[in-house]
Amino acid sequence: MGKKLLTPKQALNYLLSGYAVEGEKRTFRLFEGKVQALGEQDRLLLNRYQFLEIFKESTFTLSEENANEELVDPKKDEEYYSFRQ
Repeated sequence: MGKKLLTPKQALNYLLSGYAVEGEKRTFRLFEGKVQALGEQDRLLLNRYQFLEIFKESTFTLSEENANEELVDPKKDEEYYSFRQ
């Protein structure tokens, strides 16, 4: 079974839940509330709107560094936090 491909919005939800995701040439993590895009020769720090705009045509997968962590469904996580507000 291959890795599940994520849309930019799904990837952002995972990032906001504390997971790292992989793009074609970069690893993405959340750093101080911003999306950090780490490439071999570059590093970007983007707000969530910039991330969605710049990578709107991209697909992502969950990073291998998440393999030993129990996955939380970002949709359920989002529903939980929206309910608490």
